[in-house]
Amino acid sequence: MKGLSAKAAQALEKLVENKFNLISLSFLGIVPKVTREKKILFTTSRNNITSLFLQALSSRNPNKSEEDSLKVMLRVASGYIDALRDRTKSKIVNSVDGYIKNQNNKKESIKIKDVKKIMEDEMVKAKHHLKIIAVNESNKAVNTGTALQISKVAESQGIEDPTVFFIVTVDDVTGPEEFVLHLLKDRKTPRVWKLSEIGSEYHKKGDSNPKLSGLHVNCRCKLTYLAPGFGFDESGLVKFKGLDYNEFENQRKELGKPR
Repeated sequence: MKGLSAKAAQALEKLVENKFNLISLSFLGIVPKVTREKKILFTTSRNNITSLFLQALSSRNPNKSEEDSLKVMLRVASGYIDALRDRTKSKIVNSVDGYIKNQNNKKESIKIKDVKKIMEDEMVKAKHHLKIIAVNESNKAVNTGTALQISKVAESQGIEDPTVFFIVTVDDVTGPEEFVLHLLKDRKTPRVWKLSEIGSEYHKKGDSNPKLSGLHVNCRCKLTYLAPGFGFDESGLVKFKGLDYNEFENQRKELGKPR
């Protein structure tokens, strides 16, 4: 029952690793294994996690604390990609080995196009999971960078705990949690929070507060600062309401917390 040779299995694994290294470079904005321990390296792309974070931070020279936050996010995202890479390698090697054994048992020829098809099918499945990782971790990077930037702006204004809200795209992808934690019952007016109330962990359905990473895997809601004196009009758009106006206090006094 002859199947893949050890050398052929290693060659297949190398092919998968090379594909995932390119994906990691494009998605993370770093050379994967080198920069986990060393300095962050930037790419020219503006759509990777590193660049999205720095754009939200409004700086390409993060301080030590900000760089540490970025490195931790990159470690987490890279870990998810590594796990998917290893699982994809195992599936491809196992499937190709099984195909070769079956063909040999039936004394039929082994066709390269069949092997390629096995690899392509597994990479398509991996691509679907990568999309989920990319959306979730990219949103987390943007909101984390924004949160750090809001903190700096608020500190410069003497505000200890700034008021924030999430900009929500309402469509068929919007989840039920957004209508509880990000919007009021009219589904137009943003629900405001103190920045200290926004969680940094992954959200679980039924949690009482929103998270920087979003409320579900396809969440695209973006964290935003609400300056003192500002509130919302009837359409849910930001509007100046007076020097002494406090949207956070008004919402909490009238509506309390959603959960």
